Amino acid sequence: MKKIFLISFFLIFNLFWTINCQAEENNNQNQEIKKINATVIFVGENSVRIKDNQGNHYEVDQSFETGSSEKVEKGMNVKAELITMQDGSIRCVISDINRLEKIWIFIIIFVFSVFCFLRKQGLIALLNLAITFLFVIFFIIPLVIKGYNPLISTIIGTSLAMTVMFFTLYGKTKKTLAISFSALISLIISTIFSWLFIKFTYLTGFASDEATYLVTAGYGHIDMKGLLLAAFLIGIMGTLDDIIINQVSIIESLKKINPKMKSWEAYREAMKIGRDHMSSMINTLIFAYAGAAFPLLILFYLKNPPFDSVNSILNNEIVATEIVRMIVGSMSLLFATPISSYLAVKFFLTKNKQR
Repeated sequence: MKKIFLISFFLIFNLFWTINCQAEENNNQNQEIKKINATVIFVGENSVRIKDNQGNHYEVDQSFETGSSEKVEKGMNVKAELITMQDGSIRCVISDINRLEKIWIFIIIFVFSVFCFLRKQGLIALLNLAITFLFVIFFIIPLVIKGYNPLISTIIGTSLAMTVMFFTLYGKTKKTLAISFSALISLIISTIFSWLFIKFTYLTGFASDEATYLVTAGYGHIDMKGLLLAAFLIGIMGTLDDIIINQVSIIESLKKINPKMKSWEAYREAMKIGRDHMSSMINTLIFAYAGAAFPLLILFYLKNPPFDSVNSILNNEIVATEIVRMIVGSMSLLFATPISSYLAVKFFLTKNKQR
C-alpha cells in the first residue's frame, strides 16, 4: 500500500511540475521573449548556430548578452531565448545549457540505489524527502513572499514536515513521540541561539547576492534578518534529525537488549556514543561550510581586499554569517544530544525504574 502511495505521489508531483512548466512556457511565448530548447549544430570562431525542436535554425547573437554561448559545443542541448527588439528584429541568445536529461538520469540512479540498499525503508525515506521539499516550496516560501514572518513560517512548516516524517517512518510509537519532542525542544533552542547570534553580530541578511536580487525584484517587504534566521533553522534541522534519531534509537536498542537496565546506565551509554557522533557531526559541518565557500577561501589565501587581513576576513558579513551559522549548528547539536537521550530514557525506561 505504501509503495502504491509513493508511486502515486511522485506521478502527481511530476504531472503538476510538467503542467506548471508548460504554463510558464506558454506565458513566455506571449511575451517579447520566447524561450526555446535547441541543439547546437555549428560552433565557429565568431558564430554559433542552433536548431530548435521544430527544425528552425537560428544564428546566435554573441554580441548581445550571450550567456553561456562561449561554453557550448556541437551537439550540445541548450536553452535559448528569442528576443523581439523594438524595431521588430529578432535576436537569439543562449541563456543556459540544458542539463535536465542528465539531472533526471542522476535522480533515477539515486532513487534506484536507495531502493537497492534500503528497500522499504529507503522508499519511505524518499517519500519524506519529497514531503519536506514540498513543505519548503509550497508552504514556507509562499508565506514568506506574502509578507508573513519568515521565522514563524519556517518553524510551523518545519514542525509539520518533521511530524509527518517521523510518523511515516515509525508510526504511532514511543520512538516517534521521543523523537518529536526532542526535535521540538531542540528547534526552540536553535531558534534562541540563532536569534541571539544574529542580533549581537549585527548580521543584516544582505550578505548574499540572492538577497539583493529579491529586493530588486520587488520583494523588499521581506524581513531579511528573519529570512536569514529561517535559513539557519532549515539548515540546522537536517543535522538535528540525524543526531536525535541516533540517540533515541540507541536507547531503544539498549531497552531491547536489557529490559532491566537502569535509566542512568542507559543514558550514560547513549551519551558515550553520542559524544563520538557529535564530534564527527561538528567536523562534518565545518567541511560542509568550507566546501560551500571554497572560492571564498581562495580569496582569503590570496589576501585580496576586502580579505587582506584576518580581522577584515572575520569582520566581513559574508564570512561572519557562515561562522555564526557553523557555531549555531554545532551548539544546537551539543544540546540536542543530551536532550534526546534524556527524553528517550524517560519514554522507554521510566517504568523499569518505578518497578
